[in-house]
Amino acid sequence: MNNRILITLAFLLSFIGSITTLLAQDNASREVIVRVACIGFSKDLHELSSADGKVVVPLSIRYPSKPLKLRVIGKKLRLYDPANLPTEDKPAQPAATVELPSTGKKFIVLLLPNKKNKIAYDGVAIVQSDFHYGGICIYNATHVPIMMTVDKKKQPVIQPAQPSIVNFNLNGKNRVAEVQFWAPKMKKFFYSAKWNFRPDIREIHMLYIHPRTKRPAIKTLVDVKPAVPAGTP
Repeated sequence: MNNRILITLAFLLSFIGSITTLLAQDNASREVIVRVACIGFSKDLHELSSADGKVVVPLSIRYPSKPLKLRVIGKKLRLYDPANLPTEDKPAQPAATVELPSTGKKFIVLLLPNKKNKIAYDGVAIVQSDFHYGGICIYNATHVPIMMTVDKKKQPVIQPAQPSIVNFNLNGKNRVAEVQFWAPKMKKFFYSAKWNFRPDIREIHMLYIHPRTKRPAIKTLVDVKPAVPAGTP
C-alpha cells in the first residue's frame, strides 16, 4: 500500500511540474520580427497596432510590410485597431490574433478578413526560414484539399487552413513553368497558367471561393528580395 501511495504521489508531482512548465511557457514574453501581409481589408482597417500603440502595422494587399519588432506573450501575437487600444482601465478586443510557432523569431503573418466574428482578421504564421526566395507559399481557404502540379509534376496536397510551401532550386536563374490546380472531385483543373519563378522573388497565393461566382479563385502577394548594397561582401 505504501509503495502505491509513493508511486501516486510521484506521478502527481510529475504532472504538476509539467503543467507548471507549460503555463510558464504560455506566459513567457519574447521579441519577434514580423512582416504582415493582408489578403483583403476588413472593416476598413488599413493599419493595425501593437497593444501599446508604439508599433503601427500598415496593411497592404500587394506586398508584405517591412520587418517590425513586436513583443508577444507566449505564442499569441495580438494586433489592435489603433483607435481602440487596451488600457489598464479598459481592455480591448484584438483586431487580429495569430498563433506563432514556439520556435523561430522571424515570421510572415498572413491576415485574412473575418466577416463573421467580432475579430476583424484571422491569421496564420509562416516561418521565414522555411520560405525561400524563388519559392511559393499557398494558403488554401477553400475548405477542401487542393491538388497542384508544376510542369505536370505533382506537388504535395495543399490542405485547408494551413500554409503549404514549395521551394524551387533555381540556381540563380528564372524559370517559367505551367501551374495547375484542381479539387479531388473535379474532372479537370480549375486553374492553369504559366508562372515565372525568379530567385529574387517569393510569392504568397491564397486559394479561395469567389463570393460572386462561387468558383475557386486565387489572390497573390509578392515579396521582392532586398537589394544588397554595393560593396557588401
